[in-house]
Amino acid sequence: MKKVTTFGLWRQHGLSATVLPMGKVKRQARSDDTRSAIMAAGTRLFAVQGFEKTGIRDIAVEADVNPALISYHFGGKEGLIEEIFADAIDTAAEAVEDGRFVDAEFPEKELVRLYAKSLSSQPMLVLMSLRSQLDPERVFNENLLPLYRRFRTLTNDMLDTLPDDAPGKTLDPNLVYSMILSPLQMYFAAHQIREGAKGSMEPTASSLPPEEFVQRLGDFISAALR
Repeated sequence: MKKVTTFGLWRQHGLSATVLPMGKVKRQARSDDTRSAIMAAGTRLFAVQGFEKTGIRDIAVEADVNPALISYHFGGKEGLIEEIFADAIDTAAEAVEDGRFVDAEFPEKELVRLYAKSLSSQPMLVLMSLRSQLDPERVFNENLLPLYRRFRTLTNDMLDTLPDDAPGKTLDPNLVYSMILSPLQMYFAAHQIREGAKGSMEPTASSLPPEEFVQRLGDFISAALR
């Protein structure tokens, strides 16, 4: 008789009623690990080398996988970069769907955390997105704009929750969007560079732990809007 997963393993792999042989669950876990490794490798190389200069073999070497697996999982590097940005959008969507944003006492602070979580869904996502803007026709418009549109929609939703007499009610939503996004982009980019410098840089805001920076930015945005 084949071993089957426990209920906890079903939930971990998104299985509520289907009973799978243990071997199939292990293969699925390995497949998920492979996808994660390829996405992390692609993000790093797209950030450092740029999209056009990064080849499938480069990504495969970085991820320590067979090059054929990149085509198998993503259809090529175009599909890979689309999936990296889609993962950031999904991260934002999940945070909204679980109720933390709508039911929060200070939705503006939760929105800052949501932005930060999306932008850090891959360690070098911000550096990659900033570099992608150097190639606006191919990469920025096709892959970044859906993420930023999602952020703008969430910003509008957050402003609608503010009290009628709050100063933020009269602000342009695009300004508020930039007030949140720009500092986070600069922080995560500088923080990643600092991590690579291994302590050789002078202390700045980027030397703060991410949780502390996000909390301080959330407090600042809340004070500005209320």
